[in-house]
Amino acid sequence: MTMLIRNLANVVSLIVVVTVLPRTAEAGAWTQPKGHTYSRSTIASYQATTHFDEGGNKADGDFFSSNGEFANTQFTQILEYGYHEDWTLLGSIVFKSISADKRVGRTDDKVFGPGDLTLGVRRALLRGPIVAAIQGQVELPAGYNADRQDYALGAGEANVDLRAQVGGGLSVLPSWWNLEAGYRFRGGRFSDDFVFGAALGVEVIPRVWGRIGFSGVDNLKSGATGAIEDGVVVEDPTMSASYFSLGGALTYQLNERINLELGMSGEQAGKNTFAGRGIDFTVEIRN
Repeated sequence: MTMLIRNLANVVSLIVVVTVLPRTAEAGAWTQPKGHTYSRSTIASYQATTHFDEGGNKADGDFFSSNGEFANTQFTQILEYGYHEDWTLLGSIVFKSISADKRVGRTDDKVFGPGDLTLGVRRALLRGPIVAAIQGQVELPAGYNADRQDYALGAGEANVDLRAQVGGGLSVLPSWWNLEAGYRFRGGRFSDDFVFGAALGVEVIPRVWGRIGFSGVDNLKSGATGAIEDGVVVEDPTMSASYFSLGGALTYQLNERINLELGMSGEQAGKNTFAGRGIDFTVEIRN
């Protein structure tokens, strides 16, 4: 198995925002307090004029035209609920607005609608200075056209994502860190993924936190679904992408319940993935 390197921008993908403070615990190895909810609403804008082909080489344009430009504006809503001190219920939905200017040879691609719906659970295994958890999620198509060619809103198949998570804080200053790795079982004709990510956050000044991190996917057969016939891509090759992403963010703690976050990210390497840059704005609310 060859482990590849890329950036995340849709994100979604896998850079996590977690904190050792009870008021700021989301994702990663931390579960939500019993009876409490966590909401994370993110709007992200992503653009790319280059991509990594199935050989991992960087090329101009998108997968359809060397002059192509790709853009995706995306809204992601994540909800978590502390069903028990050791069990957190998870859910998320994404809406995408994809626009690809092919320039020559093909019609421009524009599509808008819901992506995949995700439902899952996180189980705490260890509490203390170091926390650990396991997480399982099911990804389901949310009503989009699964048979369309060119860029798609989702793979149109059910997937199962299992991962282990470990987190903690640094003793020298207010901070948090999180590591996670797992396996994504993909339905239909799609090859499975290995997934991984890490993040570190520190309090820069009172009420302001900085975060850096990376995330990645290693697809077992990158490009298997990006078939090309007579020079025409008949399916979205990014549905079988390997990548390594770098990103960072600044978070402002407005009060005990609400955080505001501004983040940036970009792909560093990969196969069948874009090499663009993204910016996102997030509102976190805890009840």
